[in-house]
Amino acid sequence: ASCNELFALTGRIVNPTRERQHVPDIQAELQDAQGRVVYNWIITPPSRTLGPGASAQFDAAVYDVPKGARELKLSFVGEAS
Repeated sequence: ASCNELFALTGRIVNPTRERQHVPDIQAELQDAQGRVVYNWIITPPSRTLGPGASAQFDAAVYDVPKGARELKLSFVGEAS
């Protein structure tokens, strides 16, 4: 109704280990065709810990991302690339 474009994503975080794991924030980056970051934001996970073998779905949405965005890159904040 507002004529704004919505970028929405859904993902799943999985703990494949046999130990409870901490889940950090998720960094979302939209990149242009040359790999330059044109928009970024932080996604708060639905749970800060996941038990052994557990998973959790997350959803995120942002309005009015740059039209030049071509690729989405997700990473955990504080984790090595």
